[in-house]
Amino acid sequence: MTILCRQVSLRELSAYARAHRRRWQTGMETAIVTHHRTTLGFIISLDIFATLPTEAVTQMPLRDLQLWLLQNQYGWTEGIMDGLTLTWHKREVLAFVHPRYATNCLLPIQQSSIHNS
Repeated sequence: MTILCRQVSLRELSAYARAHRRRWQTGMETAIVTHHRTTLGFIISLDIFATLPTEAVTQMPLRDLQLWLLQNQYGWTEGIMDGLTLTWHKREVLAFVHPRYATNCLLPIQQSSIHNS
């Protein structure tokens, strides 16, 4: 199975999350979140997240991710956490992981059209 990998700029994240959340949940698609051409992390399914050796993980609502990343971008990129589990109506539905896990996500990735940040 090939997983579609879509690059999403931080400013477009809320709109893309509404449109693609279910595809991300099922693992059909993953998102590379970028800001000013810097990769901030990956939105992946919980199944993929469960296979990663993460330690420092916290939970937050999916709707808060964009603002949180804008406010905490420096600390996040410096590695203050390994990942976040993202909730939708108080239920864990997705995960957001630090870019250092790119090599651990052994995904057969097919790149989609690129959106500039």
